[in-house]
Amino acid sequence: IVNIHSKGYVLDIHDSERYHRLIENAQSINDIGNRQQRLSFLLYYLLQQTDFVSLQKLADAIQVSRNTLVNDLDEFEEMANKLEISVERKSHYGIRLVGNETILRKAFTRFVVGSNNYTSMIRIYFDFIEKLDDSKLVSTLDEFLNNRDIEVTKVSFDSIIEHIKVLLYRVSMKNYILDYQAKPVDQRFNDLALDLVQWLSQTYEIYIPVQEVEYLASQLAGKTSLEYIPIQEKERLQVLIQTILRSIDEEFITNFSLDIELQEALLLHMVPLTTRLTNRLNLDNPLIDEVSSRYANVFLIALRFTELWQEALHLDQHLTRDEIGYLALHFAGNIERAKQDALNRIKRVLIISDMGRSNVRLLKEKIQDLLPRSIVDSENERDSEWINQQDSHLIISTVTLDDKAIYAPVIYIKDMIHEDDLYRIKDLIILKSYISRDIHRNKVVPDLFSKRFFMISEEKDYLKNIEVMAHKMMKEKVAQEDFLSLVLERELKFTTIYQNGIAGPHGMVLNANVDCIGVTLLKQACVYEGKKVSIIFLINIRKGNLFLYREISRYLAKLMDDPKHLQNCLKAQDFEEFYRQSLLIEV
Repeated sequence: IVNIHSKGYVLDIHDSERYHRLIENAQSINDIGNRQQRLSFLLYYLLQQTDFVSLQKLADAIQVSRNTLVNDLDEFEEMANKLEISVERKSHYGIRLVGNETILRKAFTRFVVGSNNYTSMIRIYFDFIEKLDDSKLVSTLDEFLNNRDIEVTKVSFDSIIEHIKVLLYRVSMKNYILDYQAKPVDQRFNDLALDLVQWLSQTYEIYIPVQEVEYLASQLAGKTSLEYIPIQEKERLQVLIQTILRSIDEEFITNFSLDIELQEALLLHMVPLTTRLTNRLNLDNPLIDEVSSRYANVFLIALRFTELWQEALHLDQHLTRDEIGYLALHFAGNIERAKQDALNRIKRVLIISDMGRSNVRLLKEKIQDLLPRSIVDSENERDSEWINQQDSHLIISTVTLDDKAIYAPVIYIKDMIHEDDLYRIKDLIILKSYISRDIHRNKVVPDLFSKRFFMISEEKDYLKNIEVMAHKMMKEKVAQEDFLSLVLERELKFTTIYQNGIAGPHGMVLNANVDCIGVTLLKQACVYEGKKVSIIFLINIRKGNLFLYREISRYLAKLMDDPKHLQNCLKAQDFEEFYRQSLLIEV
């Protein structure tokens, strides 16, 4: 550190590599000066304690003054109460968390095991886990499951392993489940849990009380595929799945009810899920942010499916965002199969290009690989009438054509294409097949923006910003009268705020009169449910446009991953500048 007279201090860097490494590490450290971060850390810390912790000890851990901590406690109690956990205060002793053992266990898994934060501050749990022999635990569980013909998915298997690790940590700290009210489960799971506990006790030389056996049995039952379901019950659930899928098909103009593979996957998924729901258990989903932001179309479908499922079975418990994320992957599989069907329907492709013969031949080979069931021809002819006479299902062109005069969909490409371009062409083929509107020069999402539905807002309330834009859309008749209520219903279930300050709110159903996206740039970022919002894309699209919805998700995901273009969009002073920047985002 060098003191420069009359100016201040500067760093004299001798080792630039170590300096940059230090900066990277510093950027990953959580900001304890931020109140929300302090509250999160308090929860993280106290969930790992079995006794009272003094306020001074907590203040030292968070690196704030005792007075700052005291000022945080009321808000922290509100935060804990929302999780059905109470904060007990005792003079001269400090504070601790109290509540139902099952709820505390669930919170521990979510906020401690499922978190990568603060690990430099508290290493007790992680040090304990590192000493466990993972391979021995995995092989033993696999053996026990096979011996009882119990099948589990990889996700469920990993979740059981994590549960056992937490169990071992808790009992090592003498933190036992005391008041768990066990619900009846199949005897196979009771036997499995008992064998596991006996093996754990012997292997790790640790005492595990009988209540833990009952709780472990309920966890196992909720996280496995139940092959033992009576045939009559299985048939009833199959009919229910078909009925729900038909309802979704009517709402979204899809064909899910015709997909036998999807129905079988849903049956296998929903049976253990319902068991988990009954026992108030949930799987954590480390990919949930990725799924909900990048596959918002199928996440919406999965959300609607769970609503109809819970309604039909009269279930009071609501699924978590994590569980719905796993369910969404099954619908994503259907979408992928539908994409392939769309590609298979294209029988004749015409390439219009003025490139050299060798380049055209190479292009034909790449398109043929992409569409192996199609006949691919090439010409230099640009006359619309001649092109229409060729009766092609798809036109791929490197030159400008009169799109409106051509019957077949037209996709424009660069003179030279790479592997990434081929994936993009595939997506555009599907969009051209499913979207019932013109796409200008393949700029799918920017075409949905308009000056009418663009604003730069000083409002700091996230939901109010949504309301203002929704009212504009309803007033202009591009959105239905219930658009705002549907958007708020969706937002209050699970927020659609994604990464890097981007939000993509939308209705619970797709029912637009005209496809469009309202854009709100916030002069000052606001915070909603602990997440920062800088730009709001209010999505309003018509029924049946799930593929367009997916394209919007891809666009937003690309924007999230491109800080430079995101900042340029946020700096726009008017619609024209924003639109110019939006065109530069390549998906």
